[in-house]
Amino acid sequence: MEIKVKVNLTEKDAMLFYFYGLKKFATIWAPLIFVFFCCLDLINFQRVFLSENVTGTGNCFLVYALFTFWIAKFMWKNSVIQKEDEDTDCTFMDTGIRWKTESLTMSLSYGKLLKARETQAAFYVDWKLWDPLIIPKRCFENAEDIQTVRELFIKNMPPKKVRLMKAS
Repeated sequence: MEIKVKVNLTEKDAMLFYFYGLKKFATIWAPLIFVFFCCLDLINFQRVFLSENVTGTGNCFLVYALFTFWIAKFMWKNSVIQKEDEDTDCTFMDTGIRWKTESLTMSLSYGKLLKARETQAAFYVDWKLWDPLIIPKRCFENAEDIQTVRELFIKNMPPKKVRLMKAS
């Protein structure tokens, strides 16, 4: 069984992914990083406050803000293999995914994929850290193809690596 999809990534598709990633970052990692920097600031404040040579504390909030901006910018970078307005052929097979662009052809077995996620607008297939394959649902020919792709992910990947929506 093969499902062929002609992927044409638009700026809107990329922005939807970036906002999805930013929301995930903001709800999970940003609070943890903030607590970490607050602890560093508290340790620094105690060290300076208890010493006789008081010169003031460092502003950890500024460091936190810069670090958060750097992480967000890193997350927002364009995918290395997927460019906007570049036609890409994506084929879902029982054994894996074939990804073909003008300059690159690669085959990925389901075992090598890090995660498969689905939103209302697209599938995001993480094949390496910070660089997913973005497959908009509008590129599929029909709803049956989308359901078949869901079934391929469920059948071939461990449940912890798959986060899909229920069929509508």
